[in-house]
Amino acid sequence: MAADSHPDPQLPPLRPVLKVWLDRDGKAFGEGPCRLLEGVERSGSLRQAAADLRMSYNKAWRMVRALEGKLGYELLERTVGGHAGGGSCLTERARELLVKYAAFEHDAQEAVGRLFAQHFGDVAEEREGVVDAVAEGPPRGGREDGTASENW
Repeated sequence: MAADSHPDPQLPPLRPVLKVWLDRDGKAFGEGPCRLLEGVERSGSLRQAAADLRMSYNKAWRMVRALEGKLGYELLERTVGGHAGGGSCLTERARELLVKYAAFEHDAQEAVGRLFAQHFGDVAEEREGVVDAVAEGPPRGGREDGTASENW
């Protein structure tokens, strides 16, 4: 084998990166909105979900409105302040969207991992565990620190 046929062992392994989003005349739903809705589900608050993602409440509100317009249905059930305080929870359709999107994204990542191993198996075999890491994909949101990216 030629000396240059194997990469420098100091280099990180090659891996495919797949970003999945749903499109309707432009991006309609992707990892950023998914993380926002997951945060609402966890916290019961759009404001808290936005803060957890280091996103302004105003931006989060605009994102939800834009998503609802693209998808054609409401994502949040909103409760206005008062004695018990306000909050938000996901509609049933929003919960279904999250479940379907997560399953689709997972299956797509696995398929890409298999295709990567098929087409770049020689590269994958050079380093132990590369194919397993491939199926995981990049961190949600696209940033190592877990903050929201501009990705839809």
